[in-house]
Amino acid sequence: MSSPSLRHAAQRGVDIEEAGHAETAIAVVFLGPLLVLCILNTTAGLLFGNPGHLSWMSTLAGVISSVARLSFLLLLPFRAADGRSFMLKVITKLVATMSLPAVMSIGVSAHLDDHVALWTVHLTFLSFHLTFVVALFFALIGINGTLALPGGKCMLHFFLARQDLFSKRSSTTAASESETE
Repeated sequence: MSSPSLRHAAQRGVDIEEAGHAETAIAVVFLGPLLVLCILNTTAGLLFGNPGHLSWMSTLAGVISSVARLSFLLLLPFRAADGRSFMLKVITKLVATMSLPAVMSIGVSAHLDDHVALWTVHLTFLSFHLTFVVALFFALIGINGTLALPGGKCMLHFFLARQDLFSKRSSTTAASESETE
């Protein structure tokens, strides 16, 4: 990625090598400000209680999500560069994959009975929060551990591929091109 502003910053000695990588940007949002909001919301739920009969589910999801994200953050600096990159790609792909159903459930729940709508939204957000546990699992086992799992090769393709849906090239063509660069 290059822009006049980035080139100017590079001329002034700023390292822009990793500028514009979505896996870093999205992970920073979910491991930074949204983690702080999750911790504050969960703490408020524990101290003051959440209204509604499903408050325990929201609180449990917040605790699980916060612990998984904090563990992820603690693990991140102790990994090699390729391990950190893999971790960030995993959390980005999983969170992006779960965001669409989470947003859709809110829209669908508007047309459902109140009780069913409440359960739909809570279960969707519980699964969204559990996504961070799954991301932590893959971060702990790393690339080699993921490859050793049944279906691990497909999971690695999902996590590591650029997902260019419009490209007609085969994976072997892309691999041979990347080796020559």
